[in-house]
Amino acid sequence: RTEEHRSEIVAHLGNKTFSDCAADPDCTNTNQLRRQCSLQTMYICGAHEDCLVHWHLVDESNHVEKTAKLISRAKQNLESEILFAGIVEDMDTSNQVLSKLLPTYFEDLPAESLQLDRETKSSPSSGSFERNFKSSGSAAVNVAPKYAKPTAEEREMINARKICYTDFELYNFAN
Repeated sequence: RTEEHRSEIVAHLGNKTFSDCAADPDCTNTNQLRRQCSLQTMYICGAHEDCLVHWHLVDESNHVEKTAKLISRAKQNLESEILFAGIVEDMDTSNQVLSKLLPTYFEDLPAESLQLDRETKSSPSSGSFERNFKSSGSAAVNVAPKYAKPTAEEREMINARKICYTDFELYNFAN
């Protein structure tokens, strides 16, 4: 895209970071962040009438109510229509499962793609595998006492979870 196009978009929508925009309800609505953060859930939900959410009517006060049918249908489809849902944080294991479930489609997958995560290590006591599921996108958890003021990073994660509620909900359900 041209620089002129980008300038028009910035003039119309603003030029804030995701964190700054998530903290500003006007920016969240103008940039349709709730819709953008629900694309996975909308895709898995499908074309059913429960999946039609009028995102311009969804705001801070009603997003859970307005998206309840969307999430419910997506969960139902995930259980009944989706053979397997892998996670990026453990892509090697996801590839292994897919190669077993659908061997014809994954027969040419390179052998190194089917190896366990390089961070996987054998536990000396049990001989079982211990995986590191952390990724750079992991959510921050407030382990401080309830009276402690959340850090800026924790406030950003709280705002992101409010805005991206549907995809977080579906991810936690699948996980």
